[in-house]
Amino acid sequence: MSDLLTRNVSPKLHEKIKKIANKKGLSVQQLTIKALEDLVQNSEIEERLEQILNRQGISIDPAQISEIIKDERSKRP
Repeated sequence: MSDLLTRNVSPKLHEKIKKIANKKGLSVQQLTIKALEDLVQNSEIEERLEQILNRQGISIDPAQISEIIKDERSKRP
């Protein structure tokens, strides 16, 4: 495994991250890794959507589609 060090995180942001991690029963490290994995996955999805849309000649922002999907998923129980 590789290490990743993040410096200059504001105390306010760090506290928010700690609260979210505690609420989810995760460590700050686990929550951070999950957030990074989600970011990478969403980027890959956006890239794929952009490829598909370009092939179809459709001009719409893949990030907007990704955000709509994310919003809808967050509404699920």
